[in-house]
Amino acid sequence: MATKIIPVEKNIPIDRTQELIKPERLRIERELLEMEHRYGGRAFAYVGKCLYCPDSECARKCNRPCLHPDKVRPSLEAFGFDMTRTLSELFGIELLWGKDGILPEYLVIVSGLFHNSAENIISHTKRNQDSGNL
Repeated sequence: MATKIIPVEKNIPIDRTQELIKPERLRIERELLEMEHRYGGRAFAYVGKCLYCPDSECARKCNRPCLHPDKVRPSLEAFGFDMTRTLSELFGIELLWGKDGILPEYLVIVSGLFHNSAENIISHTKRNQDSGNL
């Protein structure tokens, strides 16, 4: 699954990345967790930092178990996926990078669900690839 986020504004500072992707990321994470429960398997999605604890309260940073293991999942990159190639070959989307502290023309969130279900779950998740303008 790839979600392209195209901001209306131009020349957005790169430090606003999380602000722009957070609503869509939360939606995707809810959908993937729901699919995990429905089909089994494991979701991989999460770009950037955890959204469930403020940085100052993260138990993992203090070598304690995560407070939200039911919600937190690893990124595809953590398992060695080449996201540039994945976007290009599977979705026909070029991965763009920010330049001079400014975000690129669009952002992309890539996620996936690995499962052993014989059911074709792709038909259950069809939606417009672009999330629209923010």
